[in-house]
Amino acid sequence: MEVAESEVRDGEKIKLIRRQLALLIHADRCGKNVNQSDGEVHQCSMPLCSTLKLVLNHMTICQAGKSCTVNHCSVSREILAHWRNCRSRRCIMCSPLKENARDYYERKRILLRRAHG
Repeated sequence: MEVAESEVRDGEKIKLIRRQLALLIHADRCGKNVNQSDGEVHQCSMPLCSTLKLVLNHMTICQAGKSCTVNHCSVSREILAHWRNCRSRRCIMCSPLKENARDYYERKRILLRRAHG
């Protein structure tokens, strides 16, 4: 069976969107690249973490929407809007990441319960 070129491009696009979403989620939750309580800045080794932290901060005040010229702003806004609003358990864009997030929070909840008796 031959795979159409458009299917390959679509598959690559989906991988890029998933990667961008994973990086945005990481940047939002990462406590590094910010001043810590000891006054030091601890660098995160995740590629683009500090860049996407800046983008996320910019997005909170950005009024330009799709016409914004700041790198990663408009596409990140679209990806995050999909992430927040998608309810499909079979979504090819975000369901793998949502499943990972659910597993992460479930493990964290179990560990907290064990720690607090």
